[in-house]
Amino acid sequence: GSAGIHALVNASTEKADGIKKVEMDIASELCKSDISDEEFEQAINPILTALKEKLQKNMYWVSGVMSGSVQQPEKLAWSKNAVQDHKSIKKTEIAALAKKYLNNQKAAIITVKSIADAALGTNPK
Repeated sequence: GSAGIHALVNASTEKADGIKKVEMDIASELCKSDISDEEFEQAINPILTALKEKLQKNMYWVSGVMSGSVQQPEKLAWSKNAVQDHKSIKKTEIAALAKKYLNNQKAAIITVKSIADAALGTNPK
């Protein structure tokens, strides 16, 4: 199987190399060391908040859950259990996944630059 983690950062072309380095450093650090309680809370709390807000919107239920629920009836259960499922995530699980999937040697990095930068010949590495 395969998995992926997507990081999208909007920045000027000149900052691309520095941002890539920071992202790679973060991935490397997550593979090598334990995640502190504070780091875990800082990561999971905004996700839980966004999820709770999403569940209160009709568009989510109409487009995200009801649409296609005949073919995938499990969508209803996913939505019903989403907050509790996310709350049950453990630091140890995240650490194990980081060690398994955040291998910088296998990373695929894509840099998209503006047409203006391309015309000027700016070349982020």
